Amino acid sequence: MSRLWLLAAAAAAVALAIPAAAVAHAVLDGSNPSPGQRLDAAPRQIELRFSGPLKVLPDSIQVLSTTGQRFSGAPRFGRDSRTLVADLLDLPKGGYTVRWRTLSALDGHVVSGVFTFGVRYPAPPATAAYGTTGPGTTEQLVRWGYFLAIALLAGGLAFRVVLLRGLELPPRLRRALLISTAAGVVAGIEIGIVGFLLRAVNVLQVPFAEFLYGDLSPLANGTRFGQAFIALTLGFVLVAALITFAWLSDRTWPLAVALPFTLALCTGLALSGHSSSGGQAWASELADWVHFSAAAVWVGGLATMAICLWGTAPELRRVVFLRFSRLAVALVGLVVAAGVYLTIRRLTAVADLWETTYGNVLIIKLVLVAVALAWGGFHQLVARPVVEGEGRDGFVGRLRRSLLGESAVLASVLVLAAILVNSEPPVPKQSPAHALSAPALVRP
Repeated sequence: MSRLWLLAAAAAAVALAIPAAAVAHAVLDGSNPSPGQRLDAAPRQIELRFSGPLKVLPDSIQVLSTTGQRFSGAPRFGRDSRTLVADLLDLPKGGYTVRWRTLSALDGHVVSGVFTFGVRYPAPPATAAYGTTGPGTTEQLVRWGYFLAIALLAGGLAFRVVLLRGLELPPRLRRALLISTAAGVVAGIEIGIVGFLLRAVNVLQVPFAEFLYGDLSPLANGTRFGQAFIALTLGFVLVAALITFAWLSDRTWPLAVALPFTLALCTGLALSGHSSSGGQAWASELADWVHFSAAAVWVGGLATMAICLWGTAPELRRVVFLRFSRLAVALVGLVVAAGVYLTIRRLTAVADLWETTYGNVLIIKLVLVAVALAWGGFHQLVARPVVEGEGRDGFVGRLRRSLLGESAVLASVLVLAAILVNSEPPVPKQSPAHALSAPALVRP
């Protein structure tokens, strides 16, 4: 019977695939120049090759300089109705954006895309194509949600594997921890997809109806952002499978395996951020990973302890709080050390703190971190000695609100971290002689 079901499912899949292929819209098969290509000589013509016949639109091909100057002529068919070409003016040295938008003759959908190339100059990433804008408020909020999801997942797994090791857990606590980590991994996948789509809409610069048929391959494959998105999504899926297996088998070891994979997800954020460029990039990437990983376990662990443990397992509050206090000392040390290093690397002068937007946001972040450290200091110097004593269960019970307060402050720090990740650090001030010659290097 199982074989019959498999054959029926395969037949249904083939039946659905055949008509879908028959009405599929045209997609970009290739181009000359190709996406991301660096040319030694300026091309005289641009050619786009598609998988199906097209209808030419007035703006089917636009080749733009970094300042928005158009260098392409009127688009027309090339060797057949699947090929579009446009003549080019003389292209000076520099980076160029190609925006294409045409009508698929197969299904009538408007298909579009964008890619870049360079003439005796490196091609800009698709995220820096002409017409794109910086991340807006919505993208900042989405990035914050992404950080919170990773923190909830990493902190929850570390809490379960490290802090609760060797303890007998009541069923209510087990269920709460499972729900918490599952929420983190699902939110990470879904919010990551939303963030990628928002960035893609910004890069393509088309209405949402046309965006549905846009070519996202230059963004997904040709940028660190896109490559990190793919790697992080696959990583989240792997972690989700391990958490599911742990739930079905009622075993802890899949969670122990999922924890290092979750911490490894933080490397994707470092490799796609500002630390991936400049001298000694590996050191900045490592510091970025340490900074965010330690902060994620700190924030997520606090939230897990306050939300999952405090109301479900009162008998474990004392021992777990003391364990977390010891772990928090190491986490705070890593966060501070890596944060100081990154601040020194990214600021060109002390005055950047008050003269640049990046520095202003960093100041607010540092103030909130100081508040969180002071709050954590209260837990270490005041609450911990009381908890270590006997007969103060009432005090231990009231600690939940204090833990939630520290978690809220740290969540606010993640908001500012999301803004800083999407912001450009200050650039070194140039001498007058160098400033006069610099534009020639970056403009066509």
